[in-house]
Amino acid sequence: MVCRNPHSHPDPRATRTPKAIEELFNSLLDTLGWKLADATPRKIILDAAFMTGLRKILGWHGLQDPSLSDLHPSLGNFDHTARLINKLRLEQFPDGTGFQGILAMIEENASLPHEQVYVRCAEKHDIPGERSFSLIICMFKRMSELLLHTKRPSIDTSFKRIHRWQEFEIEAWFPEYSRSVVVARAFTTSQSAAAHHVLFKRIFEIVEADTGQQVQFRHIHGTGWDTIIADEHRGQALGLGLYLQEICCNMAGYCSVDWTIALHELKPYDHTKRCLRICFQHYSTRVRGLKPHVLTAVYGAMMALYSADPIPNYDATISLIQHGGKKALGSVIY
Repeated sequence: MVCRNPHSHPDPRATRTPKAIEELFNSLLDTLGWKLADATPRKIILDAAFMTGLRKILGWHGLQDPSLSDLHPSLGNFDHTARLINKLRLEQFPDGTGFQGILAMIEENASLPHEQVYVRCAEKHDIPGERSFSLIICMFKRMSELLLHTKRPSIDTSFKRIHRWQEFEIEAWFPEYSRSVVVARAFTTSQSAAAHHVLFKRIFEIVEADTGQQVQFRHIHGTGWDTIIADEHRGQALGLGLYLQEICCNMAGYCSVDWTIALHELKPYDHTKRCLRICFQHYSTRVRGLKPHVLTAVYGAMMALYSADPIPNYDATISLIQHGGKKALGSVIY
């Protein structure tokens, strides 16, 4: 049907991107490099290199940045733009950007000099009584050297960057650089103690392979890691204790903190009591915010959970908190 009379509405927006414009758009996406792996229409317009290229192509001189629709109206449809991004991403990452893509990256990196290899392992582990979990460890050789020589590292787990994965970091302060440096980064799908046991073991194996030296702990070896700061994420403390118990099981000698106890007799929590320190600020800030909403006894029970020692009446303490109201119950679930 052809309408000849004047229309009261503007022309419909273009829905298809011409080939020449698509090639220009792809050339801009190429400037993202590895960032293309998780690029989205919203992310690319925040990328400085991408926007610089877009300004150059458009001859844009205004203070306000151009939008994708200034390149072509069809790119104003973010669903359509996302399809173009996914098309190029599949070409550059044929194995995907998930776990299989990481395995392919490890194979490709095998030809690189050892100092340039960042992704060190991508593994799946089966733990009896638990679901299998995936583990990815990222460390340059230089990071291994820094980790070996630190004295008071901190460990932290984040949940923000990758859906269904937790990002684990070991960080330490280095006076010579006047800054904190991440000396190990890992991604895992489990927070259990058994999973953290595997995590610590693999990280320290990588350090030993890179440096030829074993990571040492002061209460075991008399030198090395003195204090480890953690933020109470599930499984971290016990996982570390299990690893330390494993390396001491056939070791002669006595604990350098308490010379009356043989190293092979130390249990996991005995180890953590000697080297692990929970960040009280993390815990107390969260609990203090609940103080106006719970009974005094419940608040006391919540604060009692802050301990490096096993809690004798743990079940009773948890029960008291669980029956202390919705907010108290939420703290237990957390």
